[in-house]
Amino acid sequence: MKDIAELLKVSARICGAIAFASIVFLFFPKSLLGDSIIDFREKIGAWVFIVFCVSFSLFLSHPISKAIPLSKNFCLKWKQYKLSKKCEKILAELNEVEKYVVYLLYMKYSDNYHHDMDYIENLTMKNIIMTTSSYSHVGMFSYTLQSWVRNCLHNNKCLLISLKVQEDTQNGLNG
Repeated sequence: MKDIAELLKVSARICGAIAFASIVFLFFPKSLLGDSIIDFREKIGAWVFIVFCVSFSLFLSHPISKAIPLSKNFCLKWKQYKLSKKCEKILAELNEVEKYVVYLLYMKYSDNYHHDMDYIENLTMKNIIMTTSSYSHVGMFSYTLQSWVRNCLHNNKCLLISLKVQEDTQNGLNG
């Protein structure tokens, strides 16, 4: 059992060299070899082929073992990319008032809303904002953004700028 464990610890370069040497030994032209080597090759050719198969598989196992974590990392990054695009799409499809509320919450201008609760309820149902556990001083709930919304806005400044434009529009309408 220790011999097998030591064989598996052999580096990829040594396994590649053994595989190359064994394939050359098996398929080298007979016209370039002496009679004694040809007889020796015919006698132990099957064993040399087995050595080739084992060493070549060990040679391939090293790059494959390195590729598996890379592929997992790639899949994770791809899922994160798709999720971020989905989050951006959700935030981009909000109407003007909802974008205004999200911007105010992101910039922490206000966390208490007593006007037009329909938008607040809609944002809560879309899982964009949530109520905090405390009441404000006027008896209304305080609201905060979900963490995925904060991360999306933090990572996508263009989306944040589009929300800022909505705030400027709302200020123009209110002012």
